[in-house]
Amino acid sequence: MVCQDLRFQWQNLTLFLAVLGGVCILDKQDISLANVIPPKYLPDKMRVIQNPLPLVEAFISDLINLLIASDMHIRDVARDALGSELSPRLYSKLLRSLDE
Repeated sequence: MVCQDLRFQWQNLTLFLAVLGGVCILDKQDISLANVIPPKYLPDKMRVIQNPLPLVEAFISDLINLLIASDMHIRDVARDALGSELSPRLYSKLLRSLDE
């Protein structure tokens, strides 16, 4: 039962990241958490947000690798995340990753 719950949580998080991943690559966007949360409540590591582009590219690459996983559920989630759920802003990143 715990394993089933973890699978559904992974599925929901994966699809959520696929849908909202395009927000991370908006041009000239200030994504500092200090604008929303007072800096005294943030850990030092989170006060200045690093460039999210490498993380988005790694996420897409990981999903591409999961398309050939032995587990059918994992393959289906990866397919849905890269297919119908992926943010249109990330299509160029997907095509570039597939081309490599």
